[in-house]
Amino acid sequence: MPVAIDVARTALRRAMEVRKRLGVPMDHAVCVFDLAQQLGVEVWFKPLPSLAGMYAGGDDPTILIGSDRPAGYQASTCAHELGHHLFSHGTRVDEYVEGVGRSRKDEPEESLADLFGAHLLMPQAAVARVFATRGWPIGTPTSEQIFIAAGQLGVGYQTLVHHLRWTIRSLDSAASDRLLSVQPKAIRASLLGRAIQENITIVDEHWGDRPVDLVVGDLAFLPAGARFEGPAIEAAGESHGRPIVRASRRGLARAEQSRGDWATFLRVMPKCYDGAAVHRHLEDPDEP
Repeated sequence: MPVAIDVARTALRRAMEVRKRLGVPMDHAVCVFDLAQQLGVEVWFKPLPSLAGMYAGGDDPTILIGSDRPAGYQASTCAHELGHHLFSHGTRVDEYVEGVGRSRKDEPEESLADLFGAHLLMPQAAVARVFATRGWPIGTPTSEQIFIAAGQLGVGYQTLVHHLRWTIRSLDSAASDRLLSVQPKAIRASLLGRAIQENITIVDEHWGDRPVDLVVGDLAFLPAGARFEGPAIEAAGESHGRPIVRASRRGLARAEQSRGDWATFLRVMPKCYDGAAVHRHLEDPDEP
């Protein structure tokens, strides 16, 4: 059996085992930082420009995540480092290289951790459900559909495209190239009608399984007719009948549709947060 196939199967099997151990269905989106905590691994965020991620083993296993990276990148990095923990790879440090991302190492253990992370965050059943519940074709999605799906799965836009192309194999090379030619910033500008640096999360009535995680300054589009409350978000306008909210401060909020058949929590963490992941959404008593 070729090594690459063996590594892929090992990664998939372990990702399935983790979800089963924690009682998380294979078709559900997850927050990897919460999963790590449930597995007894402490996660800390540090705003270090050169840090992508780090895993330190021992009696108190710990993962460090560079908090000045995009949210999807942080999640993928955490899943990667969690793979090192579960496969007993020992302490690892992944540097961030501008324009490249996490420094690549041509080592089987790095490939194993990468594949584990991908299967943990984007199992085929979860990806299929995200598209099927919205009636979207998984083989010929639009760039906006990929953007929305990536947001619910908690991964980056390009990460999901590559996963659909090379792991799930629902995209052919032409579709993949077409999607990769579109930059997320262009999608954000199209959605909002103007250029914007902050991230946008599209939350619709199909969003479920996990809370909406935002960073202070981020925007979120809510379903038409949705109501929202909580100190962590504020109204930021409307688009085609859909409320837009801005993550205004660290803490929690809640959104629901007026007819009462859909609701979700929104969790807001500080930008470039420095601290334990378990505390990232706790309200700061020093904030006005």
